[in-house]
Amino acid sequence: MRAGGGGAVTVVVTCRSDEPTLEAHVADWLAHARGSQSAEEIRLGPLSRDEAAAHVAGLVGRPAPSGLVEEVYGRAGGNPFFTEQLVAAEQAGPGEDVLLVTVGLPARLAGLLAARVGRCGGDAQAVLAALAVAGRPLTEDLLGEVTGLDLQTMRAGLRELAAAQLLADTGTDGADRPRHALLAEAVTAGLLPGERVALHERTARALAAGHGDTLAAEIAGHWAAAGRAADELPARLAAATAAERVFGYAEAAAHWQRAIGLCHQAPGAAGIDLPRLYVRAIDALNTSGDSARARELAGEAYRRFAAHPDPATAAVVHLRAGYFRGLTAPAEGLRLVKEALRLFEQGPPSADQAEAWLHYGTIFLFMAEGQQDASRAALTRSLEIAQAAGAAALIPRILAWLAIHAGLRGQVTDGFSLLRRARAAAEASGGEATLWVDALESSVLLKTRNVQDAADVAVRGLQSARQAGRHGSYQASVLAGNAAEALLALGRTAEAAALIDPLTVDPPDRDHWPVHQIRAEIDLLRGDTGRPRAASSRSTPCSAATS
Repeated sequence: MRAGGGGAVTVVVTCRSDEPTLEAHVADWLAHARGSQSAEEIRLGPLSRDEAAAHVAGLVGRPAPSGLVEEVYGRAGGNPFFTEQLVAAEQAGPGEDVLLVTVGLPARLAGLLAARVGRCGGDAQAVLAALAVAGRPLTEDLLGEVTGLDLQTMRAGLRELAAAQLLADTGTDGADRPRHALLAEAVTAGLLPGERVALHERTARALAAGHGDTLAAEIAGHWAAAGRAADELPARLAAATAAERVFGYAEAAAHWQRAIGLCHQAPGAAGIDLPRLYVRAIDALNTSGDSARARELAGEAYRRFAAHPDPATAAVVHLRAGYFRGLTAPAEGLRLVKEALRLFEQGPPSADQAEAWLHYGTIFLFMAEGQQDASRAALTRSLEIAQAAGAAALIPRILAWLAIHAGLRGQVTDGFSLLRRARAAAEASGGEATLWVDALESSVLLKTRNVQDAADVAVRGLQSARQAGRHGSYQASVLAGNAAEALLALGRTAEAAALIDPLTVDPPDRDHWPVHQIRAEIDLLRGDTGRPRAASSRSTPCSAATS
């Protein structure tokens, strides 16, 4: 004021608009200010995800792990005060360079949120409890089923919650949810165990009646929270299948494994084919890029079902175990795959039998010195069985490997002809087959010095892998390695590095060593010899094709 000299003075006023009620004189002043042409109102919304990440980094004094940012942002909803409280609770302590994931709410936040809820009446609290436990927006119909309240009482409760600023803005579908995730946590934590179980049960039934498989994962989660294993199992199976349909292989693997655990709790539950659940979980894990866990599960399946009375079941268990065992102990893996082949001969042609011959011909024979003819014979046998069994997804892979053999014999024209057949068959069948063809074709193109074509095929395949949820798979790693190798051959080192760098953040493993191998080459080209990189000493069929 002393410096004003009689001129205009700008006044900055702050007000929390999310408070349930405003004092009368505050509300009057706001109304007057909003009606003035000289006043400007600036409404502050929640922080965006990137803004929240910057906020967290500022609080911890360094870039925060993405997992911490996602957890804090998901719970705090971009509220800066909530973010600060969560981060403070998740830091291990003064001077410790560790961030922990907290389980419960910080006491200060829990008290604040509980006080806001406590101002509401019983019916409003019952409605809020149902919304909190549901973990998703609920329409009036669903909310009525979960709460058991009549429509008039439920609407009165919703109005009271809205007036108390405890509901988020209603979406276009007319569904309601708590104002933010932390409020839902606080409400759920304040319920008695029996109250939570009852709400989870009613939520599961309400969602299952109206949505079925669409919300199978959520339904399974509610049955799990209610301790209803018999009801959870079919929902888990439906959730796993639904996740695979949208290429969510990591999510599918988690559901398959949970279903396996439920079956062990109640052996023979609902007549489930437990060995086949193991196979589905193993394949989903391997596709998602978690071959280490897939290998563990394959070993467990072998210990449990190697002596299964059904030869086809025992064979597929031997095949999965042999495939993964062969990566570290080739002789033992070969023994298991040969036993799978023997067991398969006791039944009709099948896709699993064709796959067994494919693995035998590539992993165990193609890699062995002097076994090229035997490898080609095994692949021919695999093709015959696949055609007889109608295993369309396997045929492109077999044809692509036969193309590799043709190239090794110097029959380049025949090799490219087989690759064209493989691509046509892959495009007809879709799925993983296209990625295998892209990986093998780009390898052949590299070795025949068709470098630009190799880059085009590999980059296209890598994009398809990402779209199909297979970005963590071994095939995707081979495709990325082939694409980068082709770009390096074209002198486009920066592009190769931009492609590889994001894929080599984690240490090398058996699924991703090809990209680390190329990364080491890029580092050498850049003159960066101070960053040693490990590479797997064990080759696999695709690596042999690119070597």
